[in-house]
Amino acid sequence: MSRAEFSRATRLELRDRTGGHCANPQCQRQTLVPLPDRGVIDFGNAAHMAAAAEGGPRYDAALTPEQTRAYENGVWLCPSCATFVDKLVGDYPVSLLRQWQRGAEERCRIEALTGREYDVRVDPGTVTRKTRAFLQRVRDLRMPGGRVSYPAFMRAAVIPDIERLLRDCQAMTFDHPLHAQLDVACNMQRELLDWLRHVVCLLRDPNVFWHTDDGSLHRVGWYPGLPAPRGGDAETDRLNDCILRIHQLAQELDSFASGGRIRGTW
Repeated sequence: MSRAEFSRATRLELRDRTGGHCANPQCQRQTLVPLPDRGVIDFGNAAHMAAAAEGGPRYDAALTPEQTRAYENGVWLCPSCATFVDKLVGDYPVSLLRQWQRGAEERCRIEALTGREYDVRVDPGTVTRKTRAFLQRVRDLRMPGGRVSYPAFMRAAVIPDIERLLRDCQAMTFDHPLHAQLDVACNMQRELLDWLRHVVCLLRDPNVFWHTDDGSLHRVGWYPGLPAPRGGDAETDRLNDCILRIHQLAQELDSFASGGRIRGTW
C-alpha cells in the first residue's frame, strides 16, 4: 500500500505556520538554519499525526488517502521529537499532536502581534479564554453604550458591580481565572481597571452625583424639569471620558482575543 505523503505545499504550510519552530511546546527548536552566504538548511519534519500507511504509528483506517495527506493531519517537529512521538505512540496520541500544532501556530501569531518572546508557561487557548472571561465581567457591568447626557442618568447598582469586579481583580496572579497572562493584554486589563476606579470615585462623590428613589444616579444641582446647562458639565464630561476609554480598551481586548491587531504592537 502506497504512503499518503504530504505535498510540498502542505509541508511548507506546516513549517511556516509555526515559524519554523518544533511544535512540541517543551522543545520549540528552530528548524531553519541560514547558511553563511545564502540559502537555508531546513531540517524539520512534517510528521503525520495518523500514519501515512497501514502499520505506522497511530494509523487510522477510517481516513481516506486525501485526509491522511491533508494539512489537518500534520504536525511540524524537529527530528528528535519526530522520533519520540513515533516510538512512544501511547504517550503521543493524535489529540495531543493536534494540540501541539495549533498551539505552535497560536504562539507564532501572538509573538508577531506583541513583538515579545512567548512565555512557555502560557497556553494560547488559556489566554483567549481568560481574556474573554474578563471581558464578560466588564460587559456584565452594563455601562452606558455612548455618551452620558447631563444630568448623567445611570443606574446606581453599577457602583457595587464595579467594586465587586475591582475586588476580584485586586490580586491577579498568573493563575488567576481572569489574568490574561500575556503582557500586552494584562496592561490593557490594568488600564481598564484604573478607569473603572475613576468611575467609582466620581459616582461615590456626594458633591457630584446623587441617588434617586428609582435606583438611578443624577448630577447634583439638577432637578426634574430643569434644562441641561449650556456648554455641558465638567463632571459629566469626566465621566464620559472614563466610559469612552473603558469601551475602547474592551474593544482592543476583544480584538486581541479574536486574533486581531493590537494598538502599539506593530
